Amino acid sequence: MALAPRRSADRPDKPWQPGRFQVSGPYRRTRDVWTTNARTGERVRKPRTTFDVRYRVDGHAFRYGHEQKGWADDFAYRLKAGFAAGWLFDPQSRQFLDPDAARVEEPKLTFFEHAREYLHRKWPGWEPATRRNAQRDLARACLELLHEDAPALSPRERRISDEFLRRVALMWPPADDTTEDDQRWESWFLRWSLPLIDVTDQHLQDFMTAVRSTALDGSPRVLSSASATRTRAVVKGAFTSALKRRLIEWDPWLGVEAEPRRDGDQVDPDLVMSPTEVRHVAALCGEVDQRYDAFVRIQGFCRLRPGEAIAVRR
Repeated sequence: MALAPRRSADRPDKPWQPGRFQVSGPYRRTRDVWTTNARTGERVRKPRTTFDVRYRVDGHAFRYGHEQKGWADDFAYRLKAGFAAGWLFDPQSRQFLDPDAARVEEPKLTFFEHAREYLHRKWPGWEPATRRNAQRDLARACLELLHEDAPALSPRERRISDEFLRRVALMWPPADDTTEDDQRWESWFLRWSLPLIDVTDQHLQDFMTAVRSTALDGSPRVLSSASATRTRAVVKGAFTSALKRRLIEWDPWLGVEAEPRRDGDQVDPDLVMSPTEVRHVAALCGEVDQRYDAFVRIQGFCRLRPGEAIAVRR
C-alpha cells in the first residue's frame, strides 16, 4: 500500500535521518511557459517538457524536475545511494546531504562571474570593435541566462542593468568609481545568474530566440542573420573557454540549432541607421556647415560610401 503523504505542516524544516524512502520516475511532464515568437516578436505560451523524479521521505512527498531524462535518472540514483548510506535528508534542497561534500562545497560559479572573468582575460588581445561587440553580447546573455524565479525587470531596469554591465562588470581595467547602485546590481546578478554548469542547450536556444526577436527593452525587432551569428559566436566563445578550463563537462551550444538563413538584403539594426537617425545626424552636421547636412543625407539615402559621396560633390 502506498504511503499517504503527511500534511505539509508536519514536514521538518531541518535535515533529519529518515527511516523510510521511496522513489519513482522519471515521469515526462509538459507545461506551458512564456516565450517570444521569433517571427512576430509576440509573447506566446509554448509547451516545455521536463522529467520529474517523485519521492517520499518518511511519508513526505517531494518532486524534482529536470530538463533532460539522463539528469533525472542520475538524480534518482543519487537519492537511492544517499538513503542507503544513511545520510541526512535536507527538505530545503530536497536532497540527501553528503557529509564529505558538505565540508568542501563551494558556491557554484555563475554565468555572470564567468562572463566577466572571460572578458577580462580576452580583452587585451581584442580589437576595439571586438571589445564593444563582446560587451554588448555578453551583457545581453547575462540578462537572459537567469533563474526561472528571478524578478522580472522593467524596460528601464534592463537598460540600467545593461549600462552597469558594460561600464563596470564587463570592462577592463575594472572601473574604480562604482556607486551604491552598481553594488546593488552586482549583488543582483550574483544572486540570480544561472550557475555556469546548469546552463542547458534549451536556455541558449531561448536566449538566441530573444536576441533575434526582441530588443534590450523588450520591443519587437527582427535581427539580421549576420548579427545573430556574431552574437552566437561571442557567447559560444565563453562556453568554449569554460570547456577547455574544465569548468563544464559539456558545451551546451552543441545542442543549439544553427542560425536560420535569411534574405541578404535584410537590414541589420546594429549597423544601419534608420531614416530618422540619418536625418538627426545630418542636422547635427549641418550645424557646423550646411553642406555637411547634404553630404550625410546623400550617403544615407543613396547608400554611398564616403569616397563615393565625395565624388558626387565634385
